[in-house]
Amino acid sequence: MPYIPASGGSSSGQEDMSYPIDLLRETAAKILVNASCGLDEHTAAWQKAQSYVDANPGLRLFMDAVLVQHEQHLRASYQWQLDLASALFAAIDTVEGADSDVAQSFRPQHGFGRVE
Repeated sequence: MPYIPASGGSSSGQEDMSYPIDLLRETAAKILVNASCGLDEHTAAWQKAQSYVDANPGLRLFMDAVLVQHEQHLRASYQWQLDLASALFAAIDTVEGADSDVAQSFRPQHGFGRVE
């Protein structure tokens, strides 16, 4: 969400709007790192669990009935977090591009707005 500072006595009724780009980027990076690490740890633990079940075939029914569904949900949760981080980075790029485009549109070009 954009940040709209409290009115500083502006009589126009218009407020400046800003996006905390650095905070968004920092948050996206934290989500990405935490989810990546979590997924890596989960994958390693899941491989150990599968090896244990392979060595103890009597646990296969339990594994298939309970743990497989849990593993899939947990993996999907990490993937959702990774997708969120990617979406945040894409949104940041879009906002920065829009800012640049707007700033560029106010620069004199092709004789328009040029003082001679």
